[in-house]
Amino acid sequence: MDDTSQTLARPPISTTNKRRRSAGAEIYGDDCGEEYDAEAWEMLSAGFQDVRSVLDRNRTLIQQVNENHMSKIPDTLVNNIAIIREINSNIAKVRSLYSDLSGWEDGKENRRRILRDRRDLRISQYSLPA
Repeated sequence: MDDTSQTLARPPISTTNKRRRSAGAEIYGDDCGEEYDAEAWEMLSAGFQDVRSVLDRNRTLIQQVNENHMSKIPDTLVNNIAIIREINSNIAKVRSLYSDLSGWEDGKENRRRILRDRRDLRISQYSLPA
């Protein structure tokens, strides 16, 4: 949890054992038979990136709640209600993201739907509380 700048990288692949499947997905493998579905890797990476983004947003919101609480100004304390609601909503989003990630093997159509949902989430997650 100390290093939040770490990113996911595609595992090393053997260039001698790369082949194409129908529907455009690439399979990467090594001589030991390990295969990596590029589409699944993209979905997992995007999903973890989305989780990280939502958690980073929550970190910022929690800091704001703490600052508001320390100020003891009535108006800022009232603002904490909306901020805490957004934090709770973000926790539900993270739960949903992890749930989607755990079911990534359910098929390509499901993975494509999840990718579309993640793109929509990225657009909507920066809305400010009312």
